[in-house]
Amino acid sequence: MLEGWVALTGTPGVGKSTVANELRLRGIPNVDVGAFAKDNDVTDGFDEARMSAIIDPKRVAKALQGRTQKGALLLLDGHWSHDMPGITAAIVVRLRPKELQSRLERRGWPSKKVRENVEAEATDVVLQEATARLGADRVFEIDATGKDLDQVAKAIFGLVRGPDAAQKKLRPGRVDWSQDVLAWY
Repeated sequence: MLEGWVALTGTPGVGKSTVANELRLRGIPNVDVGAFAKDNDVTDGFDEARMSAIIDPKRVAKALQGRTQKGALLLLDGHWSHDMPGITAAIVVRLRPKELQSRLERRGWPSKKVRENVEAEATDVVLQEATARLGADRVFEIDATGKDLDQVAKAIFGLVRGPDAAQKKLRPGRVDWSQDVLAWY
């Protein structure tokens, strides 16, 4: 069972926010940290090249501290939430790069931004960052490829509410996109 602030993180487009909304319906409290940052005026401008707000995770954490119950489970939904001070664990949602590319293209993202995010997913950027910050024993990896919303939500629900044994099945390093990357060459 997980407690405190838990990052629900992953490359943009893998399904974090969709599953966060479903988990909220199932009684798992969570907050979209990007929206929270904008709503509480703790952004540091806008990055035109990446078409996204510039966020300082420390400022967001400070603004969030007084508004949450200390020690109570709260999922922090955002692709940079694993960088926030005070998190106790991270759940990294993964998605096969080809499927991620299709999703981002359907959203109408510019090809440069699609490529940047697909490459980040293919090379495990978010997983590596979370593991470097928290250690492998506090990071969990869920492959959402080919799974419906209910399957992903159940896996995360079992992780955060279930016994510690459920955590062992979701240790990092189980998802491997190396064959996908090699196919690019």
